[in-house]
Amino acid sequence: VEGVVEMMGPVAERAGVRVSVTSADAWPPVLADRVMLRQALINLLTHAIHAVVRGDLTIAATPGPGELCLQIVESATASRTLPIPAPLDGQARVSLPVCEALLAAQGGRLEIRREGGCWRASIRLPTPGPMTILVVDDNRDLVCLVRRYLAGHDLQVVGATGGEEALRLAAQLQPRLITLDVMMPSQDGWETLQKLKTSPETRHIPVIVCSVLHAGELARTMGASDYIPKPVSQTGLLRVLRRWLGTLPPAE
Repeated sequence: VEGVVEMMGPVAERAGVRVSVTSADAWPPVLADRVMLRQALINLLTHAIHAVVRGDLTIAATPGPGELCLQIVESATASRTLPIPAPLDGQARVSLPVCEALLAAQGGRLEIRREGGCWRASIRLPTPGPMTILVVDDNRDLVCLVRRYLAGHDLQVVGATGGEEALRLAAQLQPRLITLDVMMPSQDGWETLQKLKTSPETRHIPVIVCSVLHAGELARTMGASDYIPKPVSQTGLLRVLRRWLGTLPPAE
């Protein structure tokens, strides 16, 4: 990060923007390709410098469960006194889609918003440690079965027995993947899937519908990433997990 900030220094200086980095030495390592992450940061800073137009940008990081949240924030003092930014030029407009694609390819994601007139960007990147899989099923035996199937891998399996609990845990834990039963009491899997895919906090998480119903096509139409028929086999589960998570780390 500090190398990118130094490289972008002349660009920021010409735009009248000051960029500072907070406590970079204390940040935990992330699971990302160095070259791709560097290019993503260059693109994001290019956009940020044009979006702010004179002022201060501070880069800080907050560790979370299984991830690091890197934030680039415009100072409130500067944003209240500055004119409305000029329209973005071609390079700045292209920068964001490229940044999003580079981050997504590494399991990361980008969020940009304005709060109180201040421009803010958040990059979330996975950190080393057990991947969390959220298994949503009102049958607790299935959660235990998935744990047994995945015992040979460094994965944390968390169970939820209903839709509301699933939505809460998904937002809180930010699992790498969710398996979702369809036939559940109170709030069925279709409604839960719809809410997962419309919430900014969870829509990026791959959801695998797991059901006795032959509903693979419907599941994908409604936003699911994949489908596993019940009864669930270990081979079928591992095949789908590898499709969406890549190589599964072995248990130590």
